[in-house]
Amino acid sequence: SPEMTINVHKKLEKLSQISSTTNKYRNLKDCISNEKFDLAIIASPTPSHKDILLQLAKTEVKVIICEKPLCQNLSDAFEIKNELDKNGKLVIVNYSRRWYYLFEKIKVDYEDQCE
Repeated sequence: SPEMTINVHKKLEKLSQISSTTNKYRNLKDCISNEKFDLAIIASPTPSHKDILLQLAKTEVKVIICEKPLCQNLSDAFEIKNELDKNGKLVIVNYSRRWYYLFEKIKVDYEDQCE
């Protein structure tokens, strides 16, 4: 279903309190084994990005959005690129929100309320 959301999270108990998501997994391997999805978003600590990207490269996922930085060094970047190219994956590195006008507006509004 296009509206399905899947969370892979180590602290499922806490996640259950804040998310109404129906499918929750303790690790990406279980998620990949049980689900089919078109889009994956990686919003985890940078050291985990490489492993996640390499696992997702071997799935049916069509688009991967990864928070910046993509990885920790140039060697990892080449390894990731080779695997993604080999499997025909599209990866988008998300880095453009810092100066997005709505975030700036929220900041200004917040600061105005704090005065």
